[in-house]
Amino acid sequence: MSPLSEEEDIEEMENAEADDKQLVFATMLKDYQILLSKSQVPSVKEKKDKATKEFLAALQEKLTLALMKGTLSKKISRMKSEVKKKCDLNRTGNKKLLLKSWEKVMAELIGAKTNPSIAQVQGAVSVGVSSGVARAKIPMPNFLTKSETTVELIEPPPKKLQSINGCMKRKTGDDVLKLLETDDTKILSLAQLQRLVLLEQLKVLTLKRQRLEKETPAITYVDVNVNDGPDYELADI
Repeated sequence: MSPLSEEEDIEEMENAEADDKQLVFATMLKDYQILLSKSQVPSVKEKKDKATKEFLAALQEKLTLALMKGTLSKKISRMKSEVKKKCDLNRTGNKKLLLKSWEKVMAELIGAKTNPSIAQVQGAVSVGVSSGVARAKIPMPNFLTKSETTVELIEPPPKKLQSINGCMKRKTGDDVLKLLETDDTKILSLAQLQRLVLLEQLKVLTLKRQRLEKETPAITYVDVNVNDGPDYELADI
């Protein structure tokens, strides 16, 4: 065996070991999913701080990995960004993707829009990882219809599905935004979006006025001359 092939074998073993640690790390995140939240609500931040301390202690115990709070946040953000970029439908189309075991766990945790033809890396460790193919999410509806827009014509968000236990799942602001957002509106600034809404409202009002003008019958005015009636003579007194 040549020295080069030995070095490649060593590097491959090191990469496999690193992937195994990443898998354990991502699997542990399942019990601390609040660490994935970006919410600044005081109650959430308090729970997140508590979970961070517990998670760092668990990392030290299971992986003998000592991380600081800031380093942990950066590591989680980097893992999320890597998975999102790899699973981006707009970038990959229908190309077949190969996700490592830890990447698949992370994709499930963050709800990444996965490619319909994602496949798991052959031979990868699959502890705690589902072997099923990830499903593609339904594309977002268009923001505006062809002939009508704004107040009257924006499609209402789909009805909330009732869960098994009968409770209604509450949609967040991000969920509603994803339903209405399009590639065209993503590139517009807030001022441009406001102007777009006002222009579309003006268009709708103009169409209403034209329709009312067509439906309202014209009023004909007749001139009445009081001198057109019969003449009466007054008797002499």
